[in-house]
Parts: sequence; C-alpha cells; structure tokens
Amino acid sequence: MAPLSRKPLGDAERRSFGWSILLLLFVASELLLADAPLHPPAKYKVCSPNEVFCAVADPASQSVSVFARGATVPIWSLNSWHRQIFLANDGDHLIIGPSGLELIPLDTKLADPLLTFMNRKAIVRAVSVGDLFASLSSLRRTASHYHWGRVIGVSARDQLIVQLVSGKRVAFNISTGLMEAEK
Repeated sequence: MAPLSRKPLGDAERRSFGWSILLLLFVASELLLADAPLHPPAKYKVCSPNEVFCAVADPASQSVSVFARGATVPIWSLNSWHRQIFLANDGDHLIIGPSGLELIPLDTKLADPLLTFMNRKAIVRAVSVGDLFASLSSLRRTASHYHWGRVIGVSARDQLIVQLVSGKRVAFNISTGLMEAEK
C-alpha cells in the first residue's frame, strides 16, 4: 500500500519509494562521517588504572601535572597541555594521544607522530602514522580529516591499547612504546 493511504503501490511507485529510502540512507551515512568540532580546551584529570596516580591537564597553565593520589604537590609536570593523555600504573610513564583524538588532518604524512610515549619529561618513543599504517589509503576519509582509529586506554597490565579504523587492536609496551602481543 502507498504510504499514508490504502491504495496499493504500483511497480513504478515501489521503485521510486525504494530509491527514496536508499537516498535517505546514503545521506544519513554521510552525516555520520561529518567532522564534529572538538570541544574547547578544558582542564581534566585522568588516573592510572590502579588509581595510585592521577594527571591533571590544564590549558590555563599550559601544563600536565602528575600527582600521587590525594597529594597536592605534583611529583612531575610537563610545560604543555595535551587534549588526550594516558597515565601508567607507575606514575612515571605517560602517553600523549593525537590532538584531534580519532581524526588526523588530510595533509598528514606517514612520518608524522601519532602517539608519544614519555618517561616523565623524556620522550621514549614517538609512534608515527606509518608505524601503524602502510599507506594513508588505509585510513577512512571524513568530511575534512582522516579517521585513524582510537586509543582505548591503558590496560591493567600496563599496555596502551589502540583500535585501528580497520577494527584491529594493537598493544604497546608503556615503558618502551614498542608494539607487543596484547596481554
């Protein structure tokens, strides 16, 4: 029957209705791939999986400070704010995620850093886009960026777990920044 009537649909009307549904689904899928703007920089706190240490990222002071739980004086700090950080159970190792979270710019090169592994203020290893992807064609294009995947977080076994856009999970050793089997 025709929508909102009791009259049966003919062949031409069925085809037209089918194409309308298909077009609606296509438009809806394109909206899902649209890029939403990031929230303005804001102060936030993340804690290690064992909750012994917490890091406070503050855009007002352009800093990331790591505290023992309940302490008011940081045990160490970085003089830069980052939109996405992850803290290991030892409180010494911190990972900086991409500033665009799950999105990276279209002008990204394979050599560009994606994840930065730190031991306090020292960079241990920078994982590049090319360390995770053979080519940029492996990434999913959105309206104005590439969707690379997402950082799931630090596991209870001190591994950084990442899920690539393909769905594959990758684990990194927190201390070295090297890929390893997920524990």
